[in-house]
Amino acid sequence: MVKDSSQKPRLFNGPALFVAILREADPAFRAALIAGVRKVSPIHARLAEQCEFVFADILRLDAASVETALRMIPEADLLVAWKLASPAIRDVLSKGMTERRQKDFAAAFTALPKMHRRQVIAVQARIGGILRDGVREGRLRLRARRPNLREILQNSGKFKGAPSSHKR
Repeated sequence: MVKDSSQKPRLFNGPALFVAILREADPAFRAALIAGVRKVSPIHARLAEQCEFVFADILRLDAASVETALRMIPEADLLVAWKLASPAIRDVLSKGMTERRQKDFAAAFTALPKMHRRQVIAVQARIGGILRDGVREGRLRLRARRPNLREILQNSGKFKGAPSSHKR
């Protein structure tokens, strides 16, 4: 059997593609899309909602929202989630803390007992849910993920504004 070489594999498919689209969509469209999916498949709608904002997306929050997020997250949960947090996430979170809180946090962190990885991941998922609700309610804001294409082109000197009308 000969394979068709013109077909290229996709990077995303199924639920991963749907979640990727949701994460890029504006809030109104996202809500309408999830509502439509919920009518057809409540399980897939719930999965998409859970993946919409995860613990690692703390990196997408602006500076003021990080400070707000630190007030929203229970201290005990933050300590546990810190165990598996990447250095980038730790850096963002520590920048949102006062020096005194950083010292108290470091002392409390060293006193934590060992935990199973799945327990830490469950706490991170719970924090992701808290922050997802904060984004939906408008208490937290996300930084722009990509620069505006028009701004990039204007800064490069290759964009002169709106195209002129063509004469026939």
